[in-house]
Amino acid sequence: MPIPMTPAPRRSLRRLLWTFAATVACVSLATALLDACGASSPGTTTHDAGPSDGTLDARADRDALPPSDATDATKHDASLPDASDAGSGTCPGVGDPVACDDGTASDACPDSKMLGAKTSYHLHVTGSSFAPSGACVYVTPSTCSTTNGAVLEFSGSTGTSPGALLNGIAESSPYCFELISVGWDDNWADDGLTTGGPAGIGGNVLAASKKPQAVIAWAHAHLRASATTPLCATGGSAGSSLLLFQVMHDTGQELLDHVQITSATPYARFDEGCDPDAGPEGTNVVCSTLPSTTDPQYAYLSGSSNPGAVKLVQGDTHDPECDVSGHAQTASERSALQAMSLVTNGFAPMQMKKTSLSVYMCGTVPNATQGQAVYVFGTNADLAAKDSGPYTGLISLNLSTSFYGCKAGTTCMPHFVCDPGCATEDYGQTLADRMVLATDMRDGCVLRH
Repeated sequence: MPIPMTPAPRRSLRRLLWTFAATVACVSLATALLDACGASSPGTTTHDAGPSDGTLDARADRDALPPSDATDATKHDASLPDASDAGSGTCPGVGDPVACDDGTASDACPDSKMLGAKTSYHLHVTGSSFAPSGACVYVTPSTCSTTNGAVLEFSGSTGTSPGALLNGIAESSPYCFELISVGWDDNWADDGLTTGGPAGIGGNVLAASKKPQAVIAWAHAHLRASATTPLCATGGSAGSSLLLFQVMHDTGQELLDHVQITSATPYARFDEGCDPDAGPEGTNVVCSTLPSTTDPQYAYLSGSSNPGAVKLVQGDTHDPECDVSGHAQTASERSALQAMSLVTNGFAPMQMKKTSLSVYMCGTVPNATQGQAVYVFGTNADLAAKDSGPYTGLISLNLSTSFYGCKAGTTCMPHFVCDPGCATEDYGQTLADRMVLATDMRDGCVLRH
């Protein structure tokens, strides 16, 4: 049963709200936001503080078996730390993968780098499927007397800029969240290895997704106010893919009560994105308002090229031939690229029973994020959300509590919004958008575990 779509905010309302609150919002977000305060003009592409030459933006940055059926994809991992038996969280950590606090935050991650943060940590992240890595974690406490939940924030591109989409809004009333901004020392999607991958020189993004798995597990054990505090997450563009890896392949369904993604999802099918011969999608588009020229290629941006995105994904996959014009993708290269994608070969439809999911997209001027989202959420997901067509996506919900128009115990699609008033990856660029996202988090981030 599809979930009714919440109508997208009007652009005129957004401009009014922005004018009213610009000063407060910009001061709060000046250090944190990935892009300048304010909305980008339609038809342009904005980028985070990672690679700045056209990379997949974020609000917008692995070999596990896919779920075997469409019943309950939640998998228990005995190595997951529990808040009641998690130790101090300091290094050395125990587990594979595992994150631990190495005590270097005062130098590596000073609180002053994130306006509003009161505490910071530097985590050392290790595992057998990737080279050792690290991440800064900045904690902005709720300003309310009672904290409603903890929200992890992940940015796009390489993820090295701390996520901050909700900062300046969601820590205050009526939302009252503790915000946990994560910024990676280096590209989270690069496994850092020199063997394996499509070119034999490393580069397995599915394996690299174990890094955020470890950070999420550490936050679940050590940053929640209590065992009954919900833990939720938001991420955009490559950050949306990071979170989808968690719920589709890793242990996100064990830990996250609500996931919110914007500009989803550039890492659905690396083989399609890296294929210079991949063609336009025609009517097979995720949002009905997208043009028939929408294309999954990383080089694709409606009306222009997107070489920065190609460079980013070449770094993720260690495939120097990714989306290079004139390159004929080999069968082995294509197989290796799909094997590290969100939608691996034979991936079966899945249900999430303890994690709700909201998706926010722009419905015009597409790039590879919209072009690849169809592989996860199906054709015309916005129409399905309004009961105007079938839902053909891979992820469904069957929650024990109601979620938007989805009744408890009923199988529904995720909450899905295609905004025809914004372009490329601009959702979240206005104060009105961020208020919508904060409200979604308030309503969706409830204890489900």
